[in-house]
Amino acid sequence: MNWGQDGRSGLDFIIKECYSLMRKKTMPLFMIKRKLFERSKSGEMIVILKNVQPQWKNSRVGDEAVLMSGKKRILRKRIVKIHRGSLARILKDLDYKRIFPNAETIFEANRMARKIYPEDREFMAFELV
Repeated sequence: MNWGQDGRSGLDFIIKECYSLMRKKTMPLFMIKRKLFERSKSGEMIVILKNVQPQWKNSRVGDEAVLMSGKKRILRKRIVKIHRGSLARILKDLDYKRIFPNAETIFEANRMARKIYPEDREFMAFELV
């Protein structure tokens, strides 16, 4: 039973097609505030900080992310770089002003992040363009 013209069996063909469709459908969804949405819409490269959860864990560089603010504001951006680790490591690797523009110091940025994620130990930062 040959379905593909290249001689692959039907089951092999179906498995490969299902895998490619599954891979195309994975797009992380980020619910963000309107201010960040407007900055992103203007073309500025943004960084989104999230705690590690299953819906973001398998994201890869090059994937398309969906940014949503409210019900009608939706934007698609490409993931350029992913940072993963403790909050201290991420704030050290990235300029904290890119994550929290209102923070005056790195300590204030740490306090802001802890207000949002008080118990979490591992984080992911997504650079989107």
